[in-house]
Amino acid sequence: MTDRNDYATTIIYGKSAPPKKITSNPNAVKKDSNHINKANVAVLSQKIDDGVITLLPLIDKDISHSIQIARNAMKNGEKTVTQKDLASLANQRGGKGVTPKDISDIESGNIRLTTENKLKIQAVKKALNMK
Repeated sequence: MTDRNDYATTIIYGKSAPPKKITSNPNAVKKDSNHINKANVAVLSQKIDDGVITLLPLIDKDISHSIQIARNAMKNGEKTVTQKDLASLANQRGGKGVTPKDISDIESGNIRLTTENKLKIQAVKKALNMK
């Protein structure tokens, strides 16, 4: 009777594992990629307080309120249009990258008037047929 475990060894030649990198300093510490320099934060906040750096203004509350009223008045069948529906409609009407969170920020008045955000607001107004 033959041995059931009499198998021939097969060697597969392929790429070997990359060699480990050896640092010249064994006590070297890897920097954290999410590390924020607290000194820079303090300098920036001081510049903002001094008025050297100004923040962009928020959207006007009247505009955000009128967008919210227009969305609630707009009907999709028997239901009002959701923020998700409005975002997809704004993207179809020329907006780029309008998300439901952007619609929420526009309606709550918590969006800064950057160039990109102004384009998003215009796309939302176009989707709502506002001027």
